[in-house]
Amino acid sequence: MFICRNTKEYREGVKKFVENATLNVENQGLMRCPCKKCQNLCHQNGETIVLHLLKDGWICLTLLGYGMGNS
Repeated sequence: MFICRNTKEYREGVKKFVENATLNVENQGLMRCPCKKCQNLCHQNGETIVLHLLKDGWICLTLLGYGMGNS
């Protein structure tokens, strides 16, 4: 599924994703950032993750094996 990053739907989806993800965070409020820049390697706070996803977009999850029967 592809949604342009400059749409209201994308912005709301990113915010909702981060809100839900932060409910399960124990590492001082830090999570792995799934943006193209951080590639799930850097830990960021929720606000920074929202900014990264709006600016840089998501990493391609198929590169990690998601959506290919390896979830």
